[in-house]
Amino acid sequence: MKKQTSTIKNKGKITATPTFIPLLNRMDDHLQKKDRIYFWFIFALTTLVSFLLYDPRVSLTGDDSSYVLAANSFLHNFDFPGAQSMLYKIALSPVAYIFGLSLFPLKMFSMLSMLGFMYFTFRAFRRNIPASILLSVLALTSVNSYVLYYASQTYSEAFFMFMQSLFILVFFRFIRREEQAAAGFSKEIRLLLCLALSALSVALTRHIGFYLVFGVAGYFLFCRQWKDLALFILCYAALFLVYSLLKDWIWGSSELQFSGQGNTLINKHPYRAEEGREDFFGFLVRIWQNSDQYLSNGLFRIIGFSYKIGDNSILRMLFVYAAALAGLWFSFKRNKYLFATILFTGAFLLVSFLVLQVFWNQERLIIPAYPFILMSVFACFYYFLSKKNLRRLQFIYPVFVAILFIISLSGTIKAIPEARKITNQYSGLTPDWLNYLKASEWAGKNLKETDLVACRKASMSVIYGKGKPFFAIYSVPTSNAAAFMNEWTAAPDKYVAVLTNDQNYRYFGLLRDFYHARIELGGKVFWILNNSDSLNKTLVQMGLPANNLTEMQKLSAQANNNFGIFYADSLLNRLKENGVTHIMMASLRMNPTQKTGQTVNTVERYAFYIQEKYPDLCKLVYQEGANDNEPAQIYEINWPLIDSAFTSKPSPTPSQP
Repeated sequence: MKKQTSTIKNKGKITATPTFIPLLNRMDDHLQKKDRIYFWFIFALTTLVSFLLYDPRVSLTGDDSSYVLAANSFLHNFDFPGAQSMLYKIALSPVAYIFGLSLFPLKMFSMLSMLGFMYFTFRAFRRNIPASILLSVLALTSVNSYVLYYASQTYSEAFFMFMQSLFILVFFRFIRREEQAAAGFSKEIRLLLCLALSALSVALTRHIGFYLVFGVAGYFLFCRQWKDLALFILCYAALFLVYSLLKDWIWGSSELQFSGQGNTLINKHPYRAEEGREDFFGFLVRIWQNSDQYLSNGLFRIIGFSYKIGDNSILRMLFVYAAALAGLWFSFKRNKYLFATILFTGAFLLVSFLVLQVFWNQERLIIPAYPFILMSVFACFYYFLSKKNLRRLQFIYPVFVAILFIISLSGTIKAIPEARKITNQYSGLTPDWLNYLKASEWAGKNLKETDLVACRKASMSVIYGKGKPFFAIYSVPTSNAAAFMNEWTAAPDKYVAVLTNDQNYRYFGLLRDFYHARIELGGKVFWILNNSDSLNKTLVQMGLPANNLTEMQKLSAQANNNFGIFYADSLLNRLKENGVTHIMMASLRMNPTQKTGQTVNTVERYAFYIQEKYPDLCKLVYQEGANDNEPAQIYEINWPLIDSAFTSKPSPTPSQP
């Protein structure tokens, strides 16, 4: 251990006595003196690793592509970019203006955002927290493949992290104002307006950014800054009101920033509103389950640990919570900057775990909190080992950080060779996606400008089709089943139902002239046919039994009135009204990792329900991939032929299930 000497008098003599200097103090002294050198080395390492991990493809989820399209639409049509990640889409639009929909510059925007996060995080925390904590966090982030993956993606994570770092920089300047002489009221208001504006900007980047309202309020409450709390809430509310009024004035959209998604998140199931809203106990269970998923599993995978999911998961989760709470406790009196950061991180996690549906379980959702979770844990170790009777154990801190660094770096070293194999936007794709995206590219090059292709992943098709518009079919809309049953009840002899099966399908060509709708009820499928003497004769000749209203009502009651009705004309009308000229059908796997023969068949079902009534709906114009290799096919809708048979009567309005 390094020692210094001091002089004391001992029976008239002057002797030298060693003075113990704790290891962490010496580390901080050294790192603080050379913090700029260390930071720029870390910054260069971040840049290098980001380029080595560069992925030229778009994500197969399609979410990142939708951000690009919204930015492009905002740029060219001044369309409202949508509440989700609104500010990110607006920030992305100048890149799209200069470079078009070229993926490389769009991805470079994310890389610059990640580097901006590193720079402004260093600026914000420098000289405000121990250098050994700050540089440890930045070093671990600089070699983490999970985090730096988003430096080459068009997801909003990198930009969100950048906006968070700007907010922290502003908030820390506000804290420094507290430590200086009292400022005038007008200056305080300006500072609070800047603080509220930066917090609102984070929320407009991603909905979860509203956690900062709770984080800032919590800080002011703990520090008993009642006036600052009231003024911050007032400034934030005023700015949010201005934003809402401007949005309503410019785009005529008065919907709250988070209202639509908020209603989904508080449901027991996001896509089944009929299951009802979550209750208090349900939210507690959700927080516990999300904590287990994201902290005990997701966080440790991000760090680089490998283990079987579920092994000692509760212990890992409790360790993270205990360390963060201890860090919060230690920093409350010792370091306001760390205290605020840990409080903000806790608010981020609590709000996330409260609103996220358990089955989503996407590690990327906690990526923006990763550096600050590390900071919370490091603060616990740092201040715990700073206790007088534990100072000789301070070597544990650098050893702990070094182990985490080696684990993260080893995981990244393994990821880099795999990333380098991806040389273009088609590299590493399974045949189903390769054929789908190449068919999209063909459509962009070969179809007319006025042609519009309906497909499953429109946002991705637009990117690979070099900006050509595509029409998305995300579901097969059902019509109002209750209204149909009421109509049938009012005229019991108007319709009959025939069960569909392999035998009956042989005769469907003779029944098509009577076709009205298709009902899926209790695992069975029925054709609803327009009743007539001619139909009855046809059914008798074919020996097909028909169900009347009473029989269908019994089946409906047995199925708890849970059935869907599909009108071919309604589905066709939707395509016609949107100017769809082609349909792309693909073989996208249900299980992305295995070729099981089960595919995402939404578009196929949509077209099939129309073809039941209009068998000559479309003709094949292009196929990508062999028949036995998960092909993608583009069909042209035969509108002249369809129009000659298409009913002009108003069709029931479909309602999403």
